[in-house]
Amino acid sequence: MIIMVKHVENLTNKELLTEWMLAKGFKSVPARTSKYACFLAPNGLQYFVGSHGALRRGKSVSDSISLTPTGRLSDEALAKFRRDVTAFRESQK
Repeated sequence: MIIMVKHVENLTNKELLTEWMLAKGFKSVPARTSKYACFLAPNGLQYFVGSHGALRRGKSVSDSISLTPTGRLSDEALAKFRRDVTAFRESQK
């Protein structure tokens, strides 16, 4: 079986954050909405990732606070996540 994996530079912001969270030990949990992917952090906090990389934290999407006030991650943050995901992928080879 051949598994095709996108190059880190070609990941959408949501895919990038999802891969980063899984690499950092977050667990993917079912979300009540299809608009957000839901993750449980190792410390028990719940995070939500929106379609353009908007990041929220709280008990539910409606009870959460935005961690990305502009609705998107900064270029610096995206670069850090890309470096971390690349390093994680390299460590798994």
